[in-house]
Amino acid sequence: MQAIIEVESGGRYVSVFYPYARAFFRLLTGRGKITGKALKKIVGVSWDPRERLTTLAAYEMALDTLIRTRGEFCPTPLSSDLTHSLFPEVEFYRQERLRRRGEIAGRKSVAKFLRQQGRKKAQEEVQYYRVLQLAAIDLNFQSPDTFSRWNRRHSELNEYDWLQLFWRWQARFPSLQPLDWFRYSDEPRHSLVWELHHIVQETPESVRAQERLYIPNKLQDLTRD
Repeated sequence: MQAIIEVESGGRYVSVFYPYARAFFRLLTGRGKITGKALKKIVGVSWDPRERLTTLAAYEMALDTLIRTRGEFCPTPLSSDLTHSLFPEVEFYRQERLRRRGEIAGRKSVAKFLRQQGRKKAQEEVQYYRVLQLAAIDLNFQSPDTFSRWNRRHSELNEYDWLQLFWRWQARFPSLQPLDWFRYSDEPRHSLVWELHHIVQETPESVRAQERLYIPNKLQDLTRD
């Protein structure tokens, strides 16, 4: 950071190639020129001129980039560990950015999931409403004799809607008046179905035939529509 301050405050490094690296080495060794001996003073740098894998000039350029960018870029032949040594705060900032990106991605994922669930629920509600409407129309053309078949066809109705349909329909048939006390009980709907079945069995055929006349005529109804 002291090398950065010296370079950016102007002065001796204005016309120098790789000014940040030169300032760094001057502060490190007292000389601005890069040497193998000076390079070895930097923790994390492995320099052996006999290997001839790279040059001092390449190290100088890489160090200048690393210091100039405040640790954001660490080009070869430098090791990324050098960033942690010279600019430890960079790693913190990077981890913080990753954490924030993770939080944003997490929120987006949750929001997307909730939108999908909302659309799915809305579609299910629309579909269920259609099923309910069809069940209501179907029940309108049922007599006590045929109610059990209707009930099997529409087992997907929830308890509340089933009871709403049932009590509106039940009121049309005098033979089903014994079921009225169920309106104020907590008996489940299968108890109603079971009781209705017994009532139908015990109802005289003449009464059952009369109640069949209470059912709207489908052909007349369609013609009227």
